[in-house]
Amino acid sequence: MASLIGIIILNYFSGKETLKLYQKIESFQDESLRMLVVDNSADAAENELLRSSIPSENLLLASRNLGYAGGNNVGIKELMRRKEIKSIVLLNPDIELNENIFHTLNTSLLKEKSLAAIGPRLCLKGERNKIFSDGGLLHFNRFYYPGHLHAKKNVLEVISHGLNSDIGYVNGSFFMIRVSALEAIGLLKEKFFLYFEETEWCHRAKTLGWQVASDTTVTAYQDISNNGIVYEYYMTRNHFLFHYLYYKKGLPRLALHYFKHVLICVFKQEIDSSKKWPFLLARIKGIVKGLMNS
Repeated sequence: MASLIGIIILNYFSGKETLKLYQKIESFQDESLRMLVVDNSADAAENELLRSSIPSENLLLASRNLGYAGGNNVGIKELMRRKEIKSIVLLNPDIELNENIFHTLNTSLLKEKSLAAIGPRLCLKGERNKIFSDGGLLHFNRFYYPGHLHAKKNVLEVISHGLNSDIGYVNGSFFMIRVSALEAIGLLKEKFFLYFEETEWCHRAKTLGWQVASDTTVTAYQDISNNGIVYEYYMTRNHFLFHYLYYKKGLPRLALHYFKHVLICVFKQEIDSSKKWPFLLARIKGIVKGLMNS
């Protein structure tokens, strides 16, 4: 039997988007794709919405919100039991894609034996020629804070060379992983819960001799993320967790950097106080929790 591609759509109170994506992929009528929806909502109405259109064998309902890492791990473990599946794709519900994307990326992934994971170029739904990411970056001069290659550039400004393994990580909104790499590297770290988990997994893979890559010959589209106080808390906290795992000696400098930034924001008069204080409290909480868990 030819190798199959497993697909996980992680849902958290985005049932309509999840169903739209599920039905879009289903419309491809591709027998090599095996879809699984994991619902992190733990909500009766959301569960029922998904049950109404998704067969029970393709739907896993979590009893509580397990986060990005935990929810996807549930799906990954289920798909890894099916030995004919050689790669697994993690998708956010807002992703827009075409039917060729899975096989194009899968061919590149399985052809390059050292590749643990691969992702497409990501552009914005509302501005389809504007790049969101050509692969994730870890900025050494910013304490390994994550960023995006070619972010906000027009596609016409960028020369695309196809496969690029000179990146830090594959973006979690479309994250194709080799199953044998998962077996060697392990699952996503659930301690991160939300944000930074794909960054850590890819970095872990690279420390073990694997590569990760983006392929700019194929494009998926996503919405602009709404970075609120939940984002601020988890990105701050998880930045410390990441440092603890890989750059422990840099933790004091990282803490100093964050506290300096907090103080600067406190005294900036031009920032609307109704927005400033929730943001600062989320960041301070993230710093404290990050240091406590490190």
